[in-house]
Amino acid sequence: GDREASRVEGYARRGPGGSQAVFTQPEPKVMPLPADVLFPTQHTRRVLAAAAAAPMILPVQVFDGFTENGAQLVNAAISQIQPRVPAPKAAFPPFAGRPSWIIQLAFFGGGDAAEPESEIGMRLYDNGISEWLDMDFGDFRIRADLVHLELAGEPECRKN
Repeated sequence: GDREASRVEGYARRGPGGSQAVFTQPEPKVMPLPADVLFPTQHTRRVLAAAAAAPMILPVQVFDGFTENGAQLVNAAISQIQPRVPAPKAAFPPFAGRPSWIIQLAFFGGGDAAEPESEIGMRLYDNGISEWLDMDFGDFRIRADLVHLELAGEPECRKN
């Protein structure tokens, strides 16, 4: 309806005393996170490692910061490796000949819910880049296709 429903701001950190989410909006609060929680990049790496082994379901606790509810169970359904293509799209040579998988992520907010709160489907390449996303939030659905890709160069390391 052309207005922001809610705003969640803050950060998460992992330290010697455990992991926690620190929220600054909508109201300040600190929430402990499970010891085995993964953050989004760690989750992507775990999914890719599992994908290289075999098709499977990978359930893990993930904190992505989208809500104030803390970590949530994310089931990743990983397909068999997809046929390699010479170049999926001419504009994306980094995908040429790379392995990829169809991944379906189901996000469960808590309790014993049988149905996920949201789902995200994607074709994920071994370099961590998705060619497309299909995001289902229950009330609405978004399809996103990659139309521009600019890869960053290798970082320059300097000794001080």
